[in-house]
Amino acid sequence: MTEKEQQQLIDDHFLFDKPVSPLLLASGMARDWPDARGIWHNDNKSFLVWVNEEDHLRVISMEKRGTGGVDTAAVGSVFDVSNADRLGSSEVEQVQLVVDGVKLMVEMEKKLEKGQSIDDMIPAQK
Repeated sequence: MTEKEQQQLIDDHFLFDKPVSPLLLASGMARDWPDARGIWHNDNKSFLVWVNEEDHLRVISMEKRGTGGVDTAAVGSVFDVSNADRLGSSEVEQVQLVVDGVKLMVEMEKKLEKGQSIDDMIPAQK
């Protein structure tokens, strides 16, 4: 990323800055700054993914698609999403699903590298 691109992301409030909060600094959040951090975005910057800012992963969608908030009914195929209310699981449960999924993919990859089948490891559809 060029310095000009970096400055534009900062000006647009999309690129995070080195933490200065005593709580964040005490937690080690600024350790090795800015290594191991990243941002990905689409061309019009309406969809962004932050890696290792305050969260491990933060997905930000700024599309104007909602209908009225998390306490409203779905309209057509548009849903306003709240983890527990709409998805039926907490953030912790969702993160655990990702952890379990990544672990399974690593195990599958190891078997494939050995030329073994992974058919028995493919989870059933829910």
